[in-house]
Amino acid sequence: MPAAGPHAGVMDVISLLKAQGLRATSARVALLHSLNELGYATAEQLHAAVVSQLPSVSPSTVYRTLESLTEHHLVRHAHLVGAAPSYYLARGPEHAHLVCSRCGTVENLSGSILEHLIDDLASSAKFVVNTSHLSVEGLCEQCQQLTPTRPATTSQQPR
Repeated sequence: MPAAGPHAGVMDVISLLKAQGLRATSARVALLHSLNELGYATAEQLHAAVVSQLPSVSPSTVYRTLESLTEHHLVRHAHLVGAAPSYYLARGPEHAHLVCSRCGTVENLSGSILEHLIDDLASSAKFVVNTSHLSVEGLCEQCQQLTPTRPATTSQQPR
């Protein structure tokens, strides 16, 4: 999906769908616009957003549409920590996700930090990582400021 603001034109979405060989159905257009506004959203959240525009759209239509858009690389999904799969627009390269366990903020992680992690896992553990499904839970910068840090006790240190 092109890097457009929350009010991306309908023609952009229609052109994007047609470029992938897909019909520009009202459900597809509404779902892509909803994802553009929401960022990360579960299928249930997307259904609620789409139904506000198109009351007759069923949950199964949303699931089928998400599956089709994922197969055509317009949408990706991530398994964020402790949550149902979340969907997001496929903008830019694959990336991992940093999820704040307090406020739920999701940040994208890409670049050299992620590349070093992937390289280390590949060389030392002989493991190839699917970065789109990689989520790391912790505290965002704002929540860290609200939480006093405590030194790790002996029982909390890795073995």
